[in-house]
Amino acid sequence: MTLARKLQDPDPEVIRRAAAGDGDALYALYALLRALQPALFQLAVRMLRHRADAEDATQEVLLRIVTHLAQYRGPVGILPGLDRGEANAWVDVAVPTGLGEARNALVVRAADVLIAVGGEFGTLSEIALALKTDKPVVGIDTWELSRRGQRVKDVVRAATPADAVERAFALARDGA
Repeated sequence: MTLARKLQDPDPEVIRRAAAGDGDALYALYALLRALQPALFQLAVRMLRHRADAEDATQEVLLRIVTHLAQYRGPVGILPGLDRGEANAWVDVAVPTGLGEARNALVVRAADVLIAVGGEFGTLSEIALALKTDKPVVGIDTWELSRRGQRVKDVVRAATPADAVERAFALARDGA
């Protein structure tokens, strides 16, 4: 099973049921956390550069997930405008910022790897900011960049969302 596939199980409804104390859902969540622990640890090692600190951070993250499970509200969207209604159907918690395109810099700065899907000029600015700050970019049907007429191959291409997540985790794990 790939890491991307593991991230799709359980769905938000299973997490909500686990938060409500459903035993089967709690077991599914436990299995998910056990499966994700090695990737989380590798990310912590990359970020902290010290194995003991990474072990502590990984344990802290997993404990916080479990102890704050009842507060889970679903995926968060940082919106450029002031209207929560601008969020897409996948967003459960909409955070309207009123920052316009300035939010793109926040998204890039907070990411270890950027996944660009399709996109207009806002997506292009996020790609540019990521590349400028040496953050890897994985793209699905997104911009093709060129410099002085030569195609730039800085965006790692992915065919599907699962492929994009798998590539993003690999880039984060490898410190690319």
